Amino acid sequence: MNESLTEFLTTFPINNPLLWALLVMVVVAGISLVLYLFWEVLLRLRLPFVSSQFGSSKDNNQSGPC
Repeated sequence: MNESLTEFLTTFPINNPLLWALLVMVVVAGISLVLYLFWEVLLRLRLPFVSSQFGSSKDNNQSGPC
């Protein structure tokens, strides 16, 4: 894996900045999608537990007409 990545980066055309820009854009887009999916899954799994543990503000408001 490391050898193939090193070979790819050394043989990548240095004279063409458009290819480097596209490579950077693809890497940034890929990382952003991975992070989005990670936080989406984490918050969807964690949020129901937190909201059921603390309850909603409507449930805690006991001050009604006496």
